[in-house]
Amino acid sequence: MVNALLIWLSVFVPSCVAALWIVFRLYRQARAEINELPPAGQYGGPKHAMLGASLKSAITLPDSVQGVAAIVQFAAPGCPLCSEELAYLERSHRKQPFPYVCLYESDLEEHAQKFLADFGHLHIQPITKETMQLLGVVATPLVVMIDADGVVRQVEIQMAKILPSIQSAKRRAG
Repeated sequence: MVNALLIWLSVFVPSCVAALWIVFRLYRQARAEINELPPAGQYGGPKHAMLGASLKSAITLPDSVQGVAAIVQFAAPGCPLCSEELAYLERSHRKQPFPYVCLYESDLEEHAQKFLADFGHLHIQPITKETMQLLGVVATPLVVMIDADGVVRQVEIQMAKILPSIQSAKRRAG
């Protein structure tokens, strides 16, 4: 019995040590590969074409967003997600006001009446599909934050992702 135990230990212990040594070597190799990866901030994908573009030079913005950091939302009247985002914008604006304008695609007449009935009380302004495409808007909803000069500083799909930026821009402006 003692001999069997000694034989078992003489096989088991070195096997465990060898397995731990292999796992440790694999861990070190994986750790080295992870350390060579770029920082997490570089994983956002390609930058949006609108970043750095001046909306002021392309379209006439309303006075409410002139000279201040503001949110500009691009929407299509028939887009259910756009309606959800506008409702979110409205709720957020009621809680803590910020300058904004919604530019909606005016080419969609069949949906425009309902859209205007639902959101006509907000700061909305029509824009043609061609102008939206020239600006780089290929899908809606699209939300951008512009600085006081009308230059696009941030581009998002969801309003919730851009609201913290506009609030911090308001705090910096005083």
